Amino acid sequence: MFNSVGKLALDSAPVAVYWLNNRGEVVYSNKAFTKMTGYSAKELAQLDICQISSDFSRPQWESYWNRLKKSGANIRSATLLSKSGHN
Repeated sequence: MFNSVGKLALDSAPVAVYWLNNRGEVVYSNKAFTKMTGYSAKELAQLDICQISSDFSRPQWESYWNRLKKSGANIRSATLLSKSGHN
């Protein structure tokens, strides 16, 4: 995914960072993201964006991903739900 120096920098970053794959599954989350959401990294690895965001249904995610593939970049904000259910 990325080299160990890059991983160390992201793991230690003070801002929340997470990566999703084409199915919207969480494939990486740093410590700030786990703290923000209340989920452990292991729990997040079992979830997808449709489960942790009220802004993405499955069709919306697929549409977003298709636009991303075509354009190479796409910005979208989303409200993420914490483990306790709050955003």
